[in-house]
Amino acid sequence: MIQFREQKQNVALTNHIIKSEQVFDRDTCELKCYQDPNCVSYNYGPSADGNLLCELSDKTHSQVPANDLKAKEDYIYSLITANACQSSPCKLNSTCQAGFGAHGYRCICPEGYHGETCELDVNECAVATHDCSPNADCSNVMGSFHCNCKSGYSGDGKTCQAFGSTKELAVSSCKSLSSFNFPSGVYWLDVDSGSRDNSFKAYCEMETDGGNWTLVWSYTFTNYSNFQASSNAITPRPNWHVFIPSRVDVTVSKNPPLSETDFNAFEFSKWKIFGEEILVKSNINNWIICSSGDGNLAKWSDGPVNCKIIKSITEHCPDGPPPTHFFRYFGRYCGPSFFSDSFHYYFDGCTRYNWPTHDPCGQNSDRGLKNIQNPHGNVFIR
Repeated sequence: MIQFREQKQNVALTNHIIKSEQVFDRDTCELKCYQDPNCVSYNYGPSADGNLLCELSDKTHSQVPANDLKAKEDYIYSLITANACQSSPCKLNSTCQAGFGAHGYRCICPEGYHGETCELDVNECAVATHDCSPNADCSNVMGSFHCNCKSGYSGDGKTCQAFGSTKELAVSSCKSLSSFNFPSGVYWLDVDSGSRDNSFKAYCEMETDGGNWTLVWSYTFTNYSNFQASSNAITPRPNWHVFIPSRVDVTVSKNPPLSETDFNAFEFSKWKIFGEEILVKSNINNWIICSSGDGNLAKWSDGPVNCKIIKSITEHCPDGPPPTHFFRYFGRYCGPSFFSDSFHYYFDGCTRYNWPTHDPCGQNSDRGLKNIQNPHGNVFIR
């Protein structure tokens, strides 16, 4: 129980009043102080309008400058008889409230601290009371914590954006993302590392054969159900050079494909800036990777290529053989092909001649998978 004793007549403590109320008598004023956990002294006396005023303070005269106790006629200044807060037992700028517990006080700790006298640090990182981004590391410090964006992210720690996630954070290539273990997806690329004005979105494939692939072309077929019909071709086609333009009649695309089923093609002149190694994926034919040789799709040059099969899709020829050459113009000049003795992949762009061979055995036969929903293929470069 808090007890009060009369301290001084005709004075009042100023500058530390936390609450001021009209009361009926002094006992009521003492009760108000008792009920307020921050009150350790009070002033009691008449107000200017003749009512009785009770002013509660969170300090005593012995805790503050002497001139804070000022003369005030007909006022009584009283403080707690046994003020356990007088010795300032609470640490680190915490608030001491008298009259609680076995010690006669309790400490109201500031954020970041706990303990009987607020002497212990709260490890916000360990108890998950921090507000760091999921893409940031939380570091505990005394009374607080710091948030630092993880490698591959930029921001203040509370908000962390992945490299490549915005135009302002564009990266130079899909390969530059590999050290961050980012998943396949759409990223902003700035291949000339300039002002970002020329940045563009691209799909980065980060899984196959170590990843770092840029998707340059996603295509489907004009008549998949009748695969060997002359009306069947790939669509759309990139704006690569064609030998006889009047024959190549499928739609041309110059829009970056942003997924493996977003049927579009990068501006062909940009392909070589992504690299020279070619990955061809299809959900109806074996996947191949062809490293640069005299023949190269990205550089648009004919000749031998060094290819390997990296995934078997059909039951036919699961181990190859892989293509040995790349040729720009084949089959009435309707499109380029990867071939050995005959076609493995023939990217036929004519709906009046030929058909778009996808043969895992490289024999220009119709051995691609049948009855596939959303049949398509993709070309990647790194």
